[in-house]
Amino acid sequence: MDKVRLLVPSDDTAQNAERWYEFAIYISRHTDTPVTPLIASSISEYKDLSENADLAYAFPDQICRLINHNQMTPFAQPVNCYEEAVIVAGPSAPKENLSAIHSASLGGVKGSFAHRLGLTLLHKKQIRPSTIIAKSSMMALLRGLQSGELQYALLSNDFLEQLSPLSREGINLLARSHIAKAFPVLMFAPTIKPLAPTLLRVLLQMSEDPKGRQILLGLNIPAWIRPEREKLLTMLAMLRG
Repeated sequence: MDKVRLLVPSDDTAQNAERWYEFAIYISRHTDTPVTPLIASSISEYKDLSENADLAYAFPDQICRLINHNQMTPFAQPVNCYEEAVIVAGPSAPKENLSAIHSASLGGVKGSFAHRLGLTLLHKKQIRPSTIIAKSSMMALLRGLQSGELQYALLSNDFLEQLSPLSREGINLLARSHIAKAFPVLMFAPTIKPLAPTLLRVLLQMSEDPKGRQILLGLNIPAWIRPEREKLLTMLAMLRG
């Protein structure tokens, strides 16, 4: 095999895209197969790049399509890494509480799991924004908040946690979900099925290797495990519903 193309969402590179290049180099050395990251800048670009990806790090909102359209298979899951939604206010927001969002405009990345979950949380509290302002990525939402274009937004908790204190300046956390049922997975395409067992072995052993632990720390991943079938099926059913 000449090259393995690893697709990564833009919202998982908020702090430093280089960490995925370090991950790719590590995998390359331990599988004797060159791995090249493909860093998507938006959800739409992630979808386009997935057509030629051999590996994909996928957030919950991307998993069903990668299974159905790209015939990819989930085979590794980060330990204790769950996708949650956070509802935030920017520095220009007149109030720092959820009730202020009612009949106000709200920024979000349509199609993202955080967007869907965040709206569900608001609707349960009878809070309905007057307008949804769509952005192409979490980073675009952050910039909108900091510039004053947006007063409120739905962000991914994983994205927010990656940000440095300076990048989070002026962003006020109003609420966070705690469902712990949706998680990202690493998926492989049929093009590299023969390589999958070797890849899985390398991933499962990363946390036992000092260099591997260092790279995982940069990715905010304690270790890799095989996805539990029942939890995976529960998540897929929830996403399809």
